[in-house]
Amino acid sequence: MEGKQIFNAAEAARIVGCTPQEMRFNLEKGVWKFGRVIFPNATGRKLKKYIILRCDLKKYFGLEDDYIETCLNHQ
Repeated sequence: MEGKQIFNAAEAARIVGCTPQEMRFNLEKGVWKFGRVIFPNATGRKLKKYIILRCDLKKYFGLEDDYIETCLNHQ
């Protein structure tokens, strides 16, 4: 395994090729069955938190580590 293992919504969106808003919406509504949404009332935080594991993203979309690293390094 290479690099970062946990991504936020913006990083995952860059890898998948969608907007961060689309990533957050699809995770919240259960359209995409990977990642976790931590709602504010569960943690006492004011904002939602999105946790996407590298292994889940790779499995769901059939991605390779090299592709993920390339996407993250081209900002």
